Amino acid sequence: MQGDSEHWAEAAAQWIAWARAPNHDAFWAYRDALVDYLGTGGGQALDVGCGEGRASRILKTCGYQVTAIDPVAELLKRPQSNICSS
Repeated sequence: MQGDSEHWAEAAAQWIAWARAPNHDAFWAYRDALVDYLGTGGGQALDVGCGEGRASRILKTCGYQVTAIDPVAELLKRPQSNICSS
């Protein structure tokens, strides 16, 4: 039986393509409201389980210093995921 880490390592490319395609899930419906809620920050943010990094990128764009981690190294190796670390 395959564990979660192995599954996500194999599915990383598909997940990244899915997550970055706009307007297909609730993230995109609430993205602007999240940005409005966060406002311009100057503090620190922690994104645990950052995946491909879409929430981390929003936090960074809003001005937060982001520390983001994910146990799946394959998700962190992709372009635009470079603010995450394993």
